Amino acid sequence: MKISILTILIIFVSLSVYAESYWVFFTDKDLERRGGENAVLQEVENYLSPQSIWRRTVRGQGVTIADALPSPYYVNDVKDVGYEIIGQSRWLNAVIIESDTRDNFNQLSLLDFVDRIEPVNRFAIERDQTAKFDQNNSELNYGFSEFQLSQVGITRCHNEGYRGEGVIIAILDSGFKFRHEALERFAQQDSTKIIDQWNYVDDTSSVAVGSPDETGHGTRMLGIIAGYQSGQLIGAAKNASFCLYKSELDDGLDDYIVEEHWWVLAAERADSAGADIISSSLAYKTFLDSLNWSYQDMNGTTAYASQSAFQAYRAGIVVVTAMSNVTWLSTGLAPQLDTCIKIPADADSIISAGGVDSSGSHYLNLSSANNRWYASACGPTFDGRTKPDLSASWWALSVDPDNDSAYYYGGGTSCATAITAGGVALLLQAHPSWNVHDVLYALKSTSSRSGSPNDSTGWGVSNFYAALHTQTPEVEPVTSSSIRSIYPNPFNPAVNNQVTFDIVLLDRTNVAVYVYTLDGFLVWYEDLGVLEDGSWTVTWDGKNESEENVASGLYFVMLDTGYGTDMKRMVVVR
Repeated sequence: MKISILTILIIFVSLSVYAESYWVFFTDKDLERRGGENAVLQEVENYLSPQSIWRRTVRGQGVTIADALPSPYYVNDVKDVGYEIIGQSRWLNAVIIESDTRDNFNQLSLLDFVDRIEPVNRFAIERDQTAKFDQNNSELNYGFSEFQLSQVGITRCHNEGYRGEGVIIAILDSGFKFRHEALERFAQQDSTKIIDQWNYVDDTSSVAVGSPDETGHGTRMLGIIAGYQSGQLIGAAKNASFCLYKSELDDGLDDYIVEEHWWVLAAERADSAGADIISSSLAYKTFLDSLNWSYQDMNGTTAYASQSAFQAYRAGIVVVTAMSNVTWLSTGLAPQLDTCIKIPADADSIISAGGVDSSGSHYLNLSSANNRWYASACGPTFDGRTKPDLSASWWALSVDPDNDSAYYYGGGTSCATAITAGGVALLLQAHPSWNVHDVLYALKSTSSRSGSPNDSTGWGVSNFYAALHTQTPEVEPVTSSSIRSIYPNPFNPAVNNQVTFDIVLLDRTNVAVYVYTLDGFLVWYEDLGVLEDGSWTVTWDGKNESEENVASGLYFVMLDTGYGTDMKRMVVVR
């Protein structure tokens, strides 16, 4: 019998919003004292839901040591030093402690299994653009929510009977209320629709705790995905099931406040509960102290939320997150839009959602109401990957959190994220065996800029109907560690910032990737060190080791592991 995820998934105790919290990272998972690798993997399977194990088997890399909780021996040793453990992260192999800021951690640092100690980051996040909506009845069942769905082909998917049945979407946001007429079915505590919920801000199982300010944003995002009131609002995936996690605090003034570990723990809980999709509509960058993430940190591997988003991908979860909104006074200096990407949108192998206007163009608009410019953030990431990945409508009709029978227009990449996450649910309903790369391939190959992605709308406006009917490439059974695919191929650096090498490892091993010319001259390589078994991605920007553009022509890409090599051909065109 599976152990309840509410009691074992994440150990989390009461946390003050303003407490001084710290990550304590461990060096390893302490396998020997825990009975060996097989025993630890069995522990993991005991607290993962059957749906999570199935998803990992079909779409991910299965269960690995990275999914194990930190060593209980290490945890007890930290407690014995005198610290309270307020949370544990499987994927980061870390615990979270509370401490007086004057503590220099001398005694804790002497423990040989402690790798490093870092403060938990707290962020301030700008709000969405909003406008009240004067409701009018419409002859169409969708009411005024039709355009936001038809622009990306979702209404045509609905016409074929796909509404999200059997798919689990985890929403990480600021809280949720179910009083509105379009959400009232959730208030009936229908366990078939709400699979799991937890409030990390208030340390309670109720995600509806808090003022209207605190729960408004999450309620609107739930409405975009799951709302249903004929003639007014139909959500993108109204029949899906949900995991709802309150991982942000709206202070009711100017900002949403979030501690980064709330996002990490919520993502891990979503994994264990069996979520197929994570929809995260708030993006983070500006801290409430002096430790802001810089643009150089937007590389997919520095921020802990971005690391966790990539681990979720490896577990077979489609992560959809907002690119972020950029606002500034019309009388002020405009920011550099291509350096405004925020975590976890910089993560690799996820969907970072950008916002577009009604014509499908990058959203940039001056609001006459407050004399402010609003824009969807642009890429690329600091390491040159194209972002956003896909785009959807900046504006979306949803429920009005302040009026149980009124509706509300919100604007921002939050809305684009919720629309996109709902659309992905329809694809997974139709193709339950698709993995994350199948979803990305189907969407990117059918979107409005599939042949010429850019850093303002990515591969363009999604077309979920076309993606629904896309045949994903046949993949041969993997019998050895290999390069699974190279895309785009041919690779034109003037069109795409980088080429991606998808590799599959059957064992934990040292990994290096090399690019050779036709006559065997080495132009580029990357030593990745020791990687766990599973699926990995490596990117190359088309430059040699001297940072010079390589010439057009045929090249060989070689994967070198401790068990052998694999080689594929690719073409560079300029």
